[in-house]
Amino acid sequence: MASIKAKVAVAKVIAKLEERLALNEANRNQNKVNEQEWRDALKKWQSDFVKNHAKVLEVEHINYRSYNNSVEIRYTIPQGLELPAEPNYERESTLGDWQIEEINNAISILKMTDDEYVSANTFSSISKYL
Repeated sequence: MASIKAKVAVAKVIAKLEERLALNEANRNQNKVNEQEWRDALKKWQSDFVKNHAKVLEVEHINYRSYNNSVEIRYTIPQGLELPAEPNYERESTLGDWQIEEINNAISILKMTDDEYVSANTFSSISKYL
């Protein structure tokens, strides 16, 4: 197996890791917006579904729960009835908290180093985030 030798400047690696953290933060913020939009669309879809289909659906089961004062109603959907598509939740890929901590630790260590280039061991451990 051939090995690759490359010298990567510490400043470039720090910049790339900081870019990755910024992208992750943007994705997390976008996920919050997407989730709220999805919740609103789902609520509207459920409301419209009940309004538009309550007369044609057959009640299969009713369950009253006294401990939380709620009612569950199960319907049978007649064959041939076209149901509207449920809203989808689009989610951007984000890093886990432990990965963010690992990137922050790597940035801190790289900022403290006097070396001009990143060592092979350090680069191999952080390359998955670049």
